[in-house]
Amino acid sequence: MIYLLMTATIGSVILLGLITFVVSRDKNSKYAASREQSLELSESGIYWYRWYLAHNVEGKTVQQKKDFWASGTAVGTQSGGYTASQNDPEGGELGKYKLEVTPPIVGSTIVTVKSTGWTDKSPNVKRTIQVRFRQPAWCEYAVVADDFMRSGRVRKFSG
Repeated sequence: MIYLLMTATIGSVILLGLITFVVSRDKNSKYAASREQSLELSESGIYWYRWYLAHNVEGKTVQQKKDFWASGTAVGTQSGGYTASQNDPEGGELGKYKLEVTPPIVGSTIVTVKSTGWTDKSPNVKRTIQVRFRQPAWCEYAVVADDFMRSGRVRKFSG
């Protein structure tokens, strides 16, 4: 009888340890998945703002760009930022992202965008990305050389 009781006790301790391990691994994997989805949501906010800038600033004159930023109507520049939902293509809402935008200072084209993403299932698990967008200068495409140069494909003629 004592042998049976000892075996049952040891077996229950091992079984309890195994169940605890499985439950903690499951909880950890769900947390890791939520962190990854939050990061992806914040990335989608950054990509959306890149698209927004391309459609509202690209190709404008310097004065039009200054007027755009000075108007205070640019998305994300207001206090509290801009919050948007991200939907699953198969239906339902995945989560949200919040954009906080710092417009460029006078004489600069650098816009700082901070995006924080979170899922609906785990709203306390948030991930934040901060990027700086700027317009390229014409001098980035200039080439200075002290010799004859040829750009493009070289064609060889047989003669």
